[in-house]
Amino acid sequence: MSGSVQFSNYQWLVASLDTNNNGKMEELKAEAHLQRQVDADGNGEISRQELVSALQADRVEIRQGQILQGRGFQIHVEGLETLKNVRSISQNGISSTHVWSPNFYSDDTSRDRYHKLAESNRAYSSSIDKMESALRSIVSITDGKTDATSRALNIQARTTLNSTRWSTWNARLQQSLSSTQPWFNDYTPGMRSQQSNGISSQQAYGSDPFAGGGNSIGSEPYGKDPFNGGGNSSDPYGKDPFNGGGRPSDPNQPVIPHDPYEDRLLPHIREQEMIFSNLQSSYEVMNNALKAIKEQTNNLPDLPATVKATDANIARTFANLSAIESSSKSAAEVARNIRSSADATEAKATGRAAPFAGIGAGVGLVAGGAIGYFAGGQHLKSAALGAGIGSAASAGIGALIGSGIDASYKGEASSLRALAGQVESYQPAQDKQTVIQANQNFYNQLFEARNARDLDRARVVDNSISGINQQVQPALQRSSTILDAYRKY
Repeated sequence: MSGSVQFSNYQWLVASLDTNNNGKMEELKAEAHLQRQVDADGNGEISRQELVSALQADRVEIRQGQILQGRGFQIHVEGLETLKNVRSISQNGISSTHVWSPNFYSDDTSRDRYHKLAESNRAYSSSIDKMESALRSIVSITDGKTDATSRALNIQARTTLNSTRWSTWNARLQQSLSSTQPWFNDYTPGMRSQQSNGISSQQAYGSDPFAGGGNSIGSEPYGKDPFNGGGNSSDPYGKDPFNGGGRPSDPNQPVIPHDPYEDRLLPHIREQEMIFSNLQSSYEVMNNALKAIKEQTNNLPDLPATVKATDANIARTFANLSAIESSSKSAAEVARNIRSSADATEAKATGRAAPFAGIGAGVGLVAGGAIGYFAGGQHLKSAALGAGIGSAASAGIGALIGSGIDASYKGEASSLRALAGQVESYQPAQDKQTVIQANQNFYNQLFEARNARDLDRARVVDNSISGINQQVQPALQRSSTILDAYRKY
């Protein structure tokens, strides 16, 4: 990532370096050619303003008490933009997946189990496709990068793809072979094939109990109706095949009907279970890898943004302090005006609880009486009862409203008096010294930012500059509050 940043507080920086406050920068050393370059009026001396102008034009810079040739503040962190793209890819790779594991119930038929597994496997396969694509993209954009983080992520993505290749390939091969089998067509509702008629009990998948001749009794060409008396038992009404065939069973347990296709579907269910196991394994490995990659690319240092934010806050604090110091009003005058406003505000709290209660009672009396009269069958007794209830309830509500308004005025007055105390006790010189020191430290950190080529070093510098910004924040907040008081009062 590359970006040029500007330091905007040179005036304050140079003033802080003029320790004897004589307007001449004799505290700094400079080679002859740089002296001539900065000394615009040619008087053999470098003034504050001459140095500020040279610094703003990037002709020179100040380091360790010396005026040196300026190089500007171009910040470049190797691989940062790449890592931002990696974070985006990994986040999209995780968020675009949706999988679920099948839930099986005791009354599921073999076809139910098969379909649940097949649907779950399709969802896993689709999600794996997206995560594989994300991992391949990460490998591609980090390939050949020289920073340590990009190299580590490249290895991690490659390792993940290699470790899941076999299980993913095996599952997809099984899915491909499974999808070419026509065996399931004759079990689709309304499409059962008639070729199964007459299958003998010696065949691999057994006989169809609903097809004529396959399990016929006697000379019946289409077999016996199991629900017709005498068809398959001595019971005159036959045995209910959905009641355990007449065998003793636990009356508290549901009776599961016999699945006539289970023996035929079982091998394919086992196949889908193997596919599910392989796909789930690959999914977990890829998903965890993408989450780890995303975690490693979170909170990437954005040095240009941190520098700009810190520079702006220092400039705002200096501007606030200058405005306070140059104000025509004194702190005592502003505090006095604020207290006068507080007194006027508190005077508005006139004890509204009783008047508002009376107003509420009157309104409640009328409304309650009317409601009681009509709701109570237009009797005067009901009207009187309603009026009493309405008056009492509304009086209480009115008192609460009045009391709340008074409390609001009193709270505002209390806040104003606290502000007056802050204005009187505020010491702008202390905040100015804090910000001057922070400004010097910030300027020195810009050289570190310029030399922070790798991500790890950039993170250290970013944290240091952020720490300077945090030091400035309290002074910025205090000066903003005080300046606002000066402007209002």
